[in-house]
Amino acid sequence: LQSTAAPLRQEAVPSSAAASSSSSSSASSSSSSASFQSLNEFNAHLEKIAEHCGSFHEPVIARAAECQQLWEEEQDREDGRFQPDLISLRAVLTAWSRCTQTLAKSRRDHKTLPAPDTNSDTIIDVYTPLDAAKRGTSLLLAYPNPDLLCYNVVLDAWSKSRVPEAPDAAERLLKRMMEDEDVEPDTVTYNLLLDTWANSNKENSLDKVMQIYKHMNSIHEAGNKSVTPSIRTIN
Repeated sequence: LQSTAAPLRQEAVPSSAAASSSSSSSASSSSSSASFQSLNEFNAHLEKIAEHCGSFHEPVIARAAECQQLWEEEQDREDGRFQPDLISLRAVLTAWSRCTQTLAKSRRDHKTLPAPDTNSDTIIDVYTPLDAAKRGTSLLLAYPNPDLLCYNVVLDAWSKSRVPEAPDAAERLLKRMMEDEDVEPDTVTYNLLLDTWANSNKENSLDKVMQIYKHMNSIHEAGNKSVTPSIRTIN
């Protein structure tokens, strides 16, 4: 997993001949014109953009990039209004997670997503579910103190990406969490890890699923009530 976040670059973006055109505004124009009076207003805007990343009717890569660019620009501001917080980060990670899921579903269902505005001046080096999941992972690992929810959002991306690299990426994230004194994996974490393996085509996927389930039981029986196998786990 990459540990350095990939900032968006301001250059010309070639249009995609394979995708249909879109009348949506560009990521750069939307972010540069936005003005927020409070952190709550800023976070609500990021969350709204993240919602669009789950739609087949949106250029989801451009939307996720818009969310990230807006977050980066606000972090770089020096006027002292406010600084993005963990909720802001979660919104950006959610945008890339939903983008990952939408790209994976569009491939599976043979759907063509709208193309981004060709007037955008932002280069986005994301084309596939793997690229989107990696982008979210890079942002997570570059952040000083991500919380449990941030990790779980990125794990959710990998669990639904259905790419061959997903199980190993999820396992590395779990290891990273266990090395972090401030983060403790919970039931959701392990359920997402189970989903990642269950959605993979690896020969040992069933063995890994059973191994993880047994590990969850042993953790719970040892007194860790934040990890509890449930009907969701079994399903």
